[in-house]
Amino acid sequence: GHVLIGEISRNYLLATVHAAASADSERIWVVDNNGEILADTDDRRAVRERNIRNWPLMQALLRGEAPPTEFRRDGKTWLTTTAHSGTLGWYFIGSTPKGLGHTRAQVLLTYTAGTLAGGLVVGLVVALIGAQRMARPLQEIVQRAAQTTSGQATGAAWPHGSVAEFNALADDLARMAQALQQREHKLSAIFNATPIPMVVYDARRDYRILDVNEAWCHE
Repeated sequence: GHVLIGEISRNYLLATVHAAASADSERIWVVDNNGEILADTDDRRAVRERNIRNWPLMQALLRGEAPPTEFRRDGKTWLTTTAHSGTLGWYFIGSTPKGLGHTRAQVLLTYTAGTLAGGLVVGLVVALIGAQRMARPLQEIVQRAAQTTSGQATGAAWPHGSVAEFNALADDLARMAQALQQREHKLSAIFNATPIPMVVYDARRDYRILDVNEAWCHE
């Protein structure tokens, strides 16, 4: 017929709840039947309502109804889950921010944005390097064509790269340059072989002499 009354400190209760809570839990309240918050795992943040008896969440729990799965507080929407201890007469209420208000969602968004930005930077670098590597054979082809048209052809093979179209262009220019050189040699042979003295002037440069044939030199 005796009654044993036990008493535990709030700090011990809070430490116990901290130990029982998982690392992913945002916040856990221990609430008695009167709606008074006995312990809060997030004591570092100020709690305006130390009694939540009038909250729809607590009213539903006291009536034995299914509690709402979310509520608004501090300008955020919180997802909730509850458990009841019949022996202690306490309610354990866990809550975590919904959407972007959740820390893990913010971290995920940050990682995603960082990964996207990193991918764009890597893509730009690779694109620039690839463009330079692809453009180098074209630049060499243009330089070789300029040398050929100015009479400075070296006779070396035309440059080739990894782009089939550029290689086809180089082959076409090489054949054209070879044909022009053969025609130039043929015309030069005819020009020097003719017995008639011949001279080539540049009318745009005060009729300067550009070339003469063997007969002109002999005459």
